[in-house]
Amino acid sequence: MDVGSTSGRVPAVPVSPVGVETEAAVVAAAVTVVGTLAAAVFFDGSPAPLWGGNSIGAATAAAAFGAGLVAGLVGYWRSRYQPGHDYRRMLPTWRLILDGLSVALVHAVIAATAPVGYLLLQRSFGDPSIHPAAAAMIVGFGCGLAVYWTYTSVFALTIGRLYGLFVVLVMLNVVAGMASVQDHTWWQHNFSRLGDPSERSGELFNVTLVVAGIFLTTFASHLQRELQRLHERHVLQHAWSAGVTFASITASGVLLVGVGVFPSHGRGLLHISCAVAMTISFASLMILSPMVLAGLPACFHVGTYGSLAALIACTVLVGPVGYLNLTAYELCTSVIIFCWIGLLVRFLDALGSTVTPPATAGSMQGVRPADPAAADPAAADPAAARPAAARPAAGADLTLTGRSGILRGGAGFSRTPRSGRR
Repeated sequence: MDVGSTSGRVPAVPVSPVGVETEAAVVAAAVTVVGTLAAAVFFDGSPAPLWGGNSIGAATAAAAFGAGLVAGLVGYWRSRYQPGHDYRRMLPTWRLILDGLSVALVHAVIAATAPVGYLLLQRSFGDPSIHPAAAAMIVGFGCGLAVYWTYTSVFALTIGRLYGLFVVLVMLNVVAGMASVQDHTWWQHNFSRLGDPSERSGELFNVTLVVAGIFLTTFASHLQRELQRLHERHVLQHAWSAGVTFASITASGVLLVGVGVFPSHGRGLLHISCAVAMTISFASLMILSPMVLAGLPACFHVGTYGSLAALIACTVLVGPVGYLNLTAYELCTSVIIFCWIGLLVRFLDALGSTVTPPATAGSMQGVRPADPAAADPAAADPAAARPAAARPAAGADLTLTGRSGILRGGAGFSRTPRSGRR
């Protein structure tokens, strides 16, 4: 009996892929129209630059952030019944809200940061001014594209997609900071100079780091579930592997939030402490991975120790040797850590798609063959082995000829005297 029918409510069903695309297209079209009209009012008939104060880039960034945030929240809520997302209904309310908010924020920040490309176009074309009607349509189309991408993305969240979103968020944040910073000697100090509060882009850089740190905790929870699933399939040896990995990456996310909350200017000690502790947290997990992640292929552990060797080499080059400055060291260590996390995600995804679940494996084990009569009908009934043409069909008339006459049988039998010789 359907529980939904007895309670008077329609039972929840997942949205089909065609339904997701349809909903995203309809919402994106509506947002495009509304965004175009709002931008027309915003520009008020005046030509608009690509980047600057009242520019196309600024209007697109603000509108894409708001529309992307709403689309991400709605899409994340709508996708809770999708295949593989049933775990959300078992999460605590605070965890569900935090995950949904972090996922929506990441999509919204990426959508709001992408218009930094208008800055490059502004410099390339020599500060052009765009007709107000064309500028409004550009803003509307940018908002619609952001909503369409966000809505379809939250319906297809996997551990690989979450990792990709995190990398794209951090890379766009750094690129946007480098493109808009006024101090062109920032690279002679460190990446933290991009978060200088005195710079116009400094606050955006720091806020993005906070969002990235919160999102890293969401990624850690998804990674924990994937590791638990692999332990249930007897790939990982230790049941506590998922918990240790979750704790390490969650701690790194919290420390990344601290890096954004405490900028290097004014709170340098707290900023450096959070950054160093975050690196130690990742490095500790890498060092202990052969024990914590015992059961993963040997190639993964070889790659892990190769990454550790690269981290040690970078530390030597920046410390005793003095070949790298702090900015280059931060860039190298970040790339190495991102590559190692990507290696872990790829191996987990490959193992999750190839290893047989225990339910399926158990159903194939311990099954005794049936008795020969059930397994082979010919063993119990030799007549069953004969061709169908050699056997009379069910319900067909049967005619027997004997000395006393002809016996005809079907539904009933009748005897007909035989003419001719006796």
